[in-house]
Amino acid sequence: MLVYSEIKVLNSEFSEFNLKRLRVKTRFKLIVFCCVSDIFQDTFDWMEDYGKDSLVVIWNPMEVGCWDQSWIDRLNAKVCDRDFEFVYITGAGPDANLSEFFNIKFDYKYLSVFDTSVVDLWNVNTNNIPGPLDIWVHKYKKFTFLNRKDAVHRRYILSRLHQSKLIDDGVISFQLADNSDIFLATNDLTTSSDFTDSGLEYIKMQCKNTPALPIYIEDDQTTNSDNYSTSACNTLLRNTHHNTYVSIVSETFLTYPTDSFKQTFITEKTFNSIASNQIFFIAGHPHSLELLKKLGYKTFGSIIDESYDNIISHQERLFAVTREITRFLNRPEGEIATDYANVVSIIEHNRDLLFSQNLKYKMQQFFDIYFNQ
Repeated sequence: MLVYSEIKVLNSEFSEFNLKRLRVKTRFKLIVFCCVSDIFQDTFDWMEDYGKDSLVVIWNPMEVGCWDQSWIDRLNAKVCDRDFEFVYITGAGPDANLSEFFNIKFDYKYLSVFDTSVVDLWNVNTNNIPGPLDIWVHKYKKFTFLNRKDAVHRRYILSRLHQSKLIDDGVISFQLADNSDIFLATNDLTTSSDFTDSGLEYIKMQCKNTPALPIYIEDDQTTNSDNYSTSACNTLLRNTHHNTYVSIVSETFLTYPTDSFKQTFITEKTFNSIASNQIFFIAGHPHSLELLKKLGYKTFGSIIDESYDNIISHQERLFAVTREITRFLNRPEGEIATDYANVVSIIEHNRDLLFSQNLKYKMQQFFDIYFNQ
């Protein structure tokens, strides 16, 4: 029999959601969410307090996670032969082949929550623009390219936009890193991420053409409505997205941060674009568009060459998506507006699906699929 479970949350300050307010029907009397803080130091001794009719959840869906056999071994030992049921909820991606790299004896499941966090953010009546926005075909600019941090793949895209004389056609937020060699930065493009020496030299050469920066979106308010920055000069209001046809989404990572296991990761950057009724390109992990489709969203293969999404080589994927971005945007605005009008049904589908998401609905669906059968 399904009942409303009692919810207990440990380390709640490490979650972006108020898990204590969840009301879900399951076969468990108690669900314990432990939000990940420092999993490398966790002994997992706190699990000894729970037994029969309990589900223990380690909650880490906002990140791909720092997978390491040391903490996995400790967790394996703690969940072995226990009365409670256990699941590790991760944002690493539904096809993450973790078992090929690690000896994992516990259950782990993928859950996408960045869509939910965007809905939560934009359902707050910020600047009097809550919830879904109406779709209009005529925009003020062709594209947005919004970034908080410098990274090589972002700088490369910016330099190609500059060379294509597209800077004035878009709304751009970008601040170059000061006093550092971006090509040596952690998690940036290196030969260890399958970039060739000649490919890196080519990218470095192109990045010399980066326009004078920083470029800011100025606003008098200090609200963090688009979740990009808390500084007043870099506040990006929702209308910034809504007033352009296309969003160039440059995800945090183009390459896999550590091991090469599959961990396709989509963040709020993509869902901000969906919420704002935009066509989008994703410069991120391979199969990012495929993951969106698995979540029920539609993409724009009818007007965009989206074959870049299937390119495993990070170097070639970066080159391919950048070529398609500049090709699409180099056309007259009237042609882009016509393409936009032709995919309004897709934009509407994505927007409405996104705003149907909330944490209670998503978690009830999760339990129904995996635990309530």
